[in-house]
Amino acid sequence: LNSLNIVISEIANTTCQGINDGIITIEHNINNPPYTYLWSNGAFTKNVMNLKAGEYSVTVTDANLCTASISKIIVNDTPSLLSGIESIKHPTCHGMQNGFISAIVQNGSGNYRFQWNTGDTTRLITNLPAGDYSLTVYDQNGCESFLTTKLVAPDSIKVVPVSIEDVRCFGESNGSIKTNSTGGTPPYTYLWTGIRTTDDIFNLAAGRYTLTVTDALGCRSIPLDVDVTQPE
Repeated sequence: LNSLNIVISEIANTTCQGINDGIITIEHNINNPPYTYLWSNGAFTKNVMNLKAGEYSVTVTDANLCTASISKIIVNDTPSLLSGIESIKHPTCHGMQNGFISAIVQNGSGNYRFQWNTGDTTRLITNLPAGDYSLTVYDQNGCESFLTTKLVAPDSIKVVPVSIEDVRCFGESNGSIKTNSTGGTPPYTYLWTGIRTTDDIFNLAAGRYTLTVTDALGCRSIPLDVDVTQPE
């Protein structure tokens, strides 16, 4: 009688992390049919499929009740498809759409497919306003990776007058304006009509004065108009 010998002809690992689609196929000599099979997961077929990652063994029995076994057959999980942020730029100023997000992907199989919640399908998305963004990455096996991120813009620059002192007597130049600025990205620079460059200005004649505030990133406030009056 010929002895019963088994060999593993194929082990297919899972296509995606956590997906039960691994396969083990075996071959053996066929001198004494029929043969029966008993796998460690309870299967009775020659070959097994839809396997999760793990360790398996099989025993084959021929018509003469001779047996042969193979143990420690390993089906591995494919490394998880991973996605992350490679680089990110937040909008420079309040209301601007000059942000971008660049994604990076590791593992998986074949070419990647990108699907952003903006409808974009590229790794890099540009001209973005502040807001919430999400990305799903697919590989050629249909494995998925999901990420979310947020772009944040500075608050708008707000300029308010803290105090306004009108001219005390007609024709004098002793008025003043004091202001306060918030938002944006300090420090600020100031430009009044008349080329004054401080937040507070003094020794003013009667008239209208306009202040524009610019922050460290070049963002500008809405111009503030302030009237200084004088007695008749």
